[in-house]
Amino acid sequence: MSPVAVVGIACRFPGADGKDAFWDLLTRRGDGVAGVPAARWPARGFYADDGRPGTINNVTGGFLSDVDVFDHEFFAMSEAEAAAMDPQQRMLLQCSWHAFEDAGVDPRSLASSATGVYVGVTANDWLWKTAAAAAPGDLAPAHGAGSGHNMAANRISYQYNLRGPSVAVDTACSSSLVAIHLAASALRLGECDHALAGGANAVLEPINGIYFTMLGLSAPDGRCKPFAAGADGMGRGEGVGLVVLRRLEDALADGQRVYAVLEGSAVTHGGRGNGITAPAGRGQRDVIEFAHRQAGITATDVDFVEAHGTGTLLGDLIEAKALGDVHGVPRERPCVLGSVKGNIGHTEGAAGVAGLIKAALALYHGTLPATIGGLPENPELKLAERGLRLAHEPTALPETGARGGVSAFGLGGTNAHVVLASAPRTDPAADGGLGVFTLSAVTTEALRRNMLRQARHIEAGDAPLAELCAASNRVKGGLRRRFACAPDSRDDLLAALRAEPGPDRPARPRMALVFGETADVDPEFLRSPLFAVLRAEFDELAGAPLADTVLRHPRPAAAPEFTFVAQYLLGRAVLALGVRPVALAGGLAAAHFAGARDLPESLRLAFAETAVPSTVAGTPDRLTHVVGVGAPAGPGTFDAPPSGEALTLASADALRRLAVAAFRHGCDPRWDVFGGGPARPVLAPYAFSAHRFPLSFSAREDHQPRAHAALRRQ
Repeated sequence: MSPVAVVGIACRFPGADGKDAFWDLLTRRGDGVAGVPAARWPARGFYADDGRPGTINNVTGGFLSDVDVFDHEFFAMSEAEAAAMDPQQRMLLQCSWHAFEDAGVDPRSLASSATGVYVGVTANDWLWKTAAAAAPGDLAPAHGAGSGHNMAANRISYQYNLRGPSVAVDTACSSSLVAIHLAASALRLGECDHALAGGANAVLEPINGIYFTMLGLSAPDGRCKPFAAGADGMGRGEGVGLVVLRRLEDALADGQRVYAVLEGSAVTHGGRGNGITAPAGRGQRDVIEFAHRQAGITATDVDFVEAHGTGTLLGDLIEAKALGDVHGVPRERPCVLGSVKGNIGHTEGAAGVAGLIKAALALYHGTLPATIGGLPENPELKLAERGLRLAHEPTALPETGARGGVSAFGLGGTNAHVVLASAPRTDPAADGGLGVFTLSAVTTEALRRNMLRQARHIEAGDAPLAELCAASNRVKGGLRRRFACAPDSRDDLLAALRAEPGPDRPARPRMALVFGETADVDPEFLRSPLFAVLRAEFDELAGAPLADTVLRHPRPAAAPEFTFVAQYLLGRAVLALGVRPVALAGGLAAAHFAGARDLPESLRLAFAETAVPSTVAGTPDRLTHVVGVGAPAGPGTFDAPPSGEALTLASADALRRLAVAAFRHGCDPRWDVFGGGPARPVLAPYAFSAHRFPLSFSAREDHQPRAHAALRRQ
């Protein structure tokens, strides 16, 4: 199998709002389990310690604090449509934006691309809630689209105008890992070039809790205790997780950060057994061995397994035996066993992606976090005899070539296993770039919220200023309301972020470029990453390495060839800022940028020292900027209004000022050409607004009790 890279991660799980918070939860042995929120259902009203029919034997679980929050304005969606949507769809939409951000991809840039979406979702709570609470005449078309599982994937594809496969998967608890397997397969087949994969789970109604209690699968304390002697059932959890996948060769070519490499995966069914909901050990063994063959490895190559590990006595015993059948071979050290369910509960439709994100982050950071809830270990599992060791403590992974497996087993018998490996070593990204920090948002209020969030995030960290600036340009999409600054220090940046956003600005700058009779180029520009990029483009077009020859060798600054080459490169820098000048004036360079002369002809005239007439082109009205390119602008050529700006583009500082103005005015610079290498995203994800939607069909107080009453068995 050709390798697939995990290049972006976004998630929200109990006690962890975001990828970094999730890793922090894992490494500090955090626990996201708490009482059932009052807005879900009256937990005490459904509780019975004996688990009699129609009741639940616990009042706790892994819940998100704000599953009812959604920024419908950000996604250009009406409040009525958003209110009718399953919260799982809302969670996936917001998480998808963060996942693309984390991958360093502007989501808008993927419009019309072959990007696939594969989403695992299994809970029907929203459908039950709306069906039980609504009179037939109250239902609207939006409720149908808002409740269907298919829309969990389709809505993401529609939102970003993605043209690749769009697939929702329901195989119960293995749904999201099956979705990741399908996404990786589609990348290998060439069906898509980017793939977004994962799943979501929202626990809105008590009905599944009643069902699991009746099956004897529900833990009385609502907590998963994987592979522990005290394992007595699972605790339910909710959350959302998505990963962005690419073919490894494409990710490396584009300089993307790679968390881990998906080497192989498999999906099978356990076949007929002791009952459709009973786990089948041979099926679990077979899917693991199949995934190993697909990855081209053997069991001794695997350092750890992120197990299904729900904490049911029978389930743990069957899984331990299946793992032992695979890993119980002569090996230097046992395979380490872990399960994230001790931290966040069993997130059902999102369980597989939760395990995969934990494994990918473990490989990225070089440490497998400890599994909580597993002490004392169940001696009946005979883990040591089976070549296994439970991760009671954090485990350091090999610096290179580390490898882990991730399992997810569905209640109806669909099993999935994925093999992940540590990412190949790459040269660290160099600090540098233009030194401009940018943010954008849909509204002024959202921009202010994001500015303050970034200030808190930056103050809490220690990332260098250049890295912060480069990251802000790499991972954020240019939305309508914009902030930009060119800070000289971290304190300057923090002060700017804490200030009020500036006033609205024109959609685009109206800029005039004036090319003087001579060129004056700052030596700092000649040493910049930007010059290296522009020089390579110029030399390719010129057919010879002329830029260095002309600019780096001593010669009069007034020499025609020096003037033209310097002004050409600086003019290209302006275009790289996304600016399209409305007026031009000057000599040979102005004629070239006006389209009157191509590059070969311009070079021939420059080296022949041929006099050319001055060019004035465009419509120089309502100008916002007059920019002298390489030399001070000649007086009287163009006049900027009092509110406009005149500057000379001959230094890195002037280019930074121009970049700030261009971004604020709505231009989208080609930040990649301004250097700094692939930036490690060090910014907080976009802060969506906290608009709340009731977790009921209607705001009328009688609806939710009616829905719950329908579940009761008196």
